[in-house]
Parts: sequence; structure tokens; C-alpha cells
Amino acid sequence: MIASKIKKFEKKAMQEADGKEVDKDENKGKFRDLIELLAEQRWKNGFSSAHSLNEDEIIDEFCMLYLGGKDTVTIFISMAMHCLAKFPKWKKLILAEIHNMLKTEGGQVTYERINKLDYLTAFLKEVLRMFPPSPGSSSRVAKMDHDIGDIRVRADTLVYTNFLGNHFNSQYFKRPNEFNPERFLDLEKWSDKW
Repeated sequence: MIASKIKKFEKKAMQEADGKEVDKDENKGKFRDLIELLAEQRWKNGFSSAHSLNEDEIIDEFCMLYLGGKDTVTIFISMAMHCLAKFPKWKKLILAEIHNMLKTEGGQVTYERINKLDYLTAFLKEVLRMFPPSPGSSSRVAKMDHDIGDIRVRADTLVYTNFLGNHFNSQYFKRPNEFNPERFLDLEKWSDKW
């Protein structure tokens, strides 16, 4: 029932987006939603192109992203709120950083300015490191035989990546069980890790 309502809504949005010509100058520097981007792709490639998604494929893609992202975002926000409550030092630093940005930028909030909030960024990265929203969702099926070091992975083998294990590995993180966003403030230190 819900899926059919979402598809109906998206179909209407898709039809509205398809009716607009893409004006690059008008959209330059503006945030555009997924429907606009997919509609633009249809205009660029032609509606019947093999490289263009049809209307049903675009709607299905949106539904998958929307429904798949809903739980992970909820978990992430919940854990961020938990960490703000548990670590008041970081709440104070982040609020001061946001207030300073608003004061110096005339109250204007932009995507670029938010990305320059170092304490907020470090805090969110640490929340994701310690409490990833979907720690077990990184399985893949090998399409062909592979050798990973001295391990042989045969085609059609289900492979899981234990990235959570890396998040708590002292080889990569000093005191990995400690909530410490400061570890993400020194960007040069991380350039060789990734």
C-alpha cells in the first residue's frame, strides 16, 4: 500500500520533471534532488536511449534509495544525539562552532559552510566509526575466481567485509574503544590510511 502511494507520488514528480527543459545556467550551484537529476539524464540521453532509465526504473530507483536510507539515517541521527548527550564537551564545541559560523557569515547557511565545520565533521565521523548504521550490509558475491593475498575466493562465493572490525582495530585507531572525534581533526594523518 505504502509502496504504491510512493510510486504514484514519484510518477507525478517524474512527469513534472520530464516536462522541464534542463537549463544549466539556471541550475548552476543549486542543490537539485534525485528526480531532477534522473530527469536531466533522460533529456541528455534521449528518452528511448539504451543509456537512459525509463520512468518505472527511475521510480523504482528512488523507492529503493528512499526506503533503504530511511532506517540508516534514523539510526545515525539517534546515535549522534546519544553521543551529544553523553559527551557534553563535544556538544559545547559544536554549538560554539555553529554560532561562530552564523555570526561571521551573516546568518547564511550553505552546504560549503557546513563542510567547513571541523568539529561537527570530526564528531559525525567518530559516531559513524563507532556506531555504523548498517554494519553487516557489505556482502558481495564474487563474479570470478580471485586471490586476496594467500586466500583463494572462488566465483559465486558470498564474501563479507568486516569493516566494523577495522573500526575497532588498534592498528588503525589509537584507543579504538574510546569515543574521540579529535582523531579526525588531523586530516594529514589520515591521508595515508585511506
